[in-house]
Amino acid sequence: MNYIIIMCGIFGIFNNDNKDTIINDMIEGIKSLQHRGQDAHGISYKLKDKQNINTMKYLGMVETDNFTDIINTKYITSCIGHTKYSTSSKINNFKKVSSEEIQPISNKEISIVHNGNIPNVKGFDTDFLMKRIINYNGSFSDSLINLVNTIPAAFCLLIIYKNDLFIIRDRYGIRPLSYGYKNNNVVISSESISLNGCLFRMLE
Repeated sequence: MNYIIIMCGIFGIFNNDNKDTIINDMIEGIKSLQHRGQDAHGISYKLKDKQNINTMKYLGMVETDNFTDIINTKYITSCIGHTKYSTSSKINNFKKVSSEEIQPISNKEISIVHNGNIPNVKGFDTDFLMKRIINYNGSFSDSLINLVNTIPAAFCLLIIYKNDLFIIRDRYGIRPLSYGYKNNNVVISSESISLNGCLFRMLE
C-alpha cells in the first residue's frame, strides 16, 4: 500500500501596533501557501482587551470574500492561519477533509494551527496536540515544554493564548519554519516565500 505525505501551510502575525489592521497581510500570507493545501483554510484572531478568540474556517481554496466582514478590523494582537491538505492519503484516493479537521482548532481561549504528522496517533493529530496542551496539569508554558519533551516529531505549531503568540517546532527541527519582521510586526510562515518584504531568517 503506497502513501504520500503532504504538508499543510501555516502562517501567523504578532501585531506590535494593534491600531493597524493585519487581515490583508494574513489573507495574502495564506494565499501564498495555497500550494501546500487547497482542501480547506481558516484563520483565528485575537482582539486586544477581548477574552475570546475569533475563528473563521472554510472548505476549498482561500477566497478574500470570505473575510470581507473583518478586512478592516483593528486592535488585533495576533492572527494565525492554515491551508490544509489531507495529511496522509492513499495515492489516487485522497481522503476528503471533514469540517472537524479544518484548522485552526480553537476553544475560544486557545487556538492552534499545525503542520506535520504525529506518529502512532489514532484520529486527528492536531486535536491530539490540543488536548495534550489543555489537559496538562500545570502552567500553559509548562504544557508546551512538556509537549516538546514528550513528542519527538514531527510538527510546527502556532498558538494564540491570551495576548501571546507561541511559535513551536519539534526538537529535531524536521519541519521548516521561518520568521521575519514587517512594519514592526513579527511574521511566521512554514515557507519563506510568504515573507516578501520582511527581514527574515529560519528558526534555529
